Amino acid sequence: MDLNIKVAALAGEGAFSIGNLLAKLFAKLGYNVVAYPEYPSLIKGGLNVIHVRISDREIHSPVHRTDILLSIGKDGYKFLKNSLHEDSIVIGDESIDDGIKVPINSLIQQHNLNPKVKNILITSVLLGILNYPKDYVDRAIVNMFGNKSKEILESNLKAVQIGYDLSKDHRTDLSVKRIDMEKVVVSGNEAFGLGAIAGGMKIASFYPMTPASSLFHFLINVKDLAKIYVIQAEDEIAAANIAIGANYAGVRALTGTSGGGFALMTETVSMAGIAETPIVFFISQRVGPSTGMPTWTEQADLFQIWGAGQGDFPKIILAPGNVEQAYRYMGNAFNLAQKYQLPVFVLSDKFLSESYFSISQLPSIPVETGKIIYEDIPEVLSVGQRFLRYKLEDDGISSMPVPGVKNGMHIASSYEHMQDSFTTENFSERKRQVEKRARKIETIIENENPKPDVYTKKADKAIVCWGSQLLPMLEVFREIDFDLIHFSWLYPINIQYTEQILKRYRTIGFIENNSNMAFYRFLRMFVDVKADFNIIKYTGRQFFPHQILDALDRLQEKDYKGIEVIEEDFDTYELYTPWRY
Repeated sequence: MDLNIKVAALAGEGAFSIGNLLAKLFAKLGYNVVAYPEYPSLIKGGLNVIHVRISDREIHSPVHRTDILLSIGKDGYKFLKNSLHEDSIVIGDESIDDGIKVPINSLIQQHNLNPKVKNILITSVLLGILNYPKDYVDRAIVNMFGNKSKEILESNLKAVQIGYDLSKDHRTDLSVKRIDMEKVVVSGNEAFGLGAIAGGMKIASFYPMTPASSLFHFLINVKDLAKIYVIQAEDEIAAANIAIGANYAGVRALTGTSGGGFALMTETVSMAGIAETPIVFFISQRVGPSTGMPTWTEQADLFQIWGAGQGDFPKIILAPGNVEQAYRYMGNAFNLAQKYQLPVFVLSDKFLSESYFSISQLPSIPVETGKIIYEDIPEVLSVGQRFLRYKLEDDGISSMPVPGVKNGMHIASSYEHMQDSFTTENFSERKRQVEKRARKIETIIENENPKPDVYTKKADKAIVCWGSQLLPMLEVFREIDFDLIHFSWLYPINIQYTEQILKRYRTIGFIENNSNMAFYRFLRMFVDVKADFNIIKYTGRQFFPHQILDALDRLQEKDYKGIEVIEEDFDTYELYTPWRY
């Protein structure tokens, strides 16, 4: 069983609600699920599509083909018909040209239903065709609408029954059944939020920006249960300053945005760099520059993050590749920020942030505070001396008392400083503080041992990817005679270990969701590596597995040399069509 269902409707008509319902229902039977939404930046109008893939084997990525199309309105069928195959099932209302036509309007009128139930009605036809247990659907409807009026709940339950009755005329060989223990469905951003909570975060400050916003929506929804504060600031600058203030006070705080919003946060990045204050930034990348295409995906912000803030200072950059890594890396980001007293950046993108995945369980995350001091310090200073907040330690990390700790008073400003924290423009002191901060890089590499993940077939060829492109590459990995190397820890780089890995291979290629091969160029700044080929895509969509396989076939004819630029060879319609409305 590997079934790809697409739900299509105009914005505001509930495509994503139905897609999420389907994902959760199939996960309840133990299936592996990936649900991937696509939509233009319109509140009303434009076509919304969610890909819901279910399988009884491990899956990681959406695929292009459409096995079942649920089209609410004619646009879904019109725009997605090129992805259909001869065995595809199409279910829609009276407006579709072909397939199972459900007379929604007449049924609503005939049974005196609330007009808003049309999505549930047409979805129930699909579930009936798949022989999905109806009692599970009824319970899901009660969970969805139990807090609404009795009329709305009963209308939706009646729509389910009508849909199942209609499905009896359209039985197929497809049939789902319980195959495993129930799984939970979470989005990438929900996994990031769960990781932040598990990692001890107590404050999240933000200003909304797609595709980062849904992380903070999730945190708002669980704030009472998780005992956290979530603050929507007046702008991104304030959001970042709230977070650095909280971290200075010893409270783990998160701020986040997308690339355009992060451009406003960089002054706070510099402040954290010189004041050596822990802070965690969540950046979910989208298509730029500037507003670009706000609801589509790309991996083009790496150099913005690495270069954020003027001057030299250490930082950590992480780019998880799936929901398990999103949870784990976000939780550990708060440990890293406090242990090394620096800014930590957790990079996602629209593809990972807004897609949904089934999971079984998530581990606990231990809390490590490093040299943050919460208890009073015994009075050992001589008269006139101050606590050495920026003491020249061999590992580059000085002790940091939080405000209120007795005998730990110090200044934390944006100015260069001496060991006792008072500002200075002494050249020798400046040199020593720069060197002290820089020593953190060596300490991080020694303590954390950052290295890429290697998925091996003991091949002499390897493909390198980073961040969310792990998802389609894990699908491709099954089909090719290549090793797969995935970087989720982007900086600092363990140069010796990374070179040792890359030198194993006769042929190396890089795959990236940007136009300038950003990570390949970034890696070459530190590591002696030369790519034989590059596969890049910058249409606004992530890679689909078949596109990578096709590119590798073309490269094989050229002895795996050169650059392959992926264009969409399907569904080249424009979802963003405001002129039509």
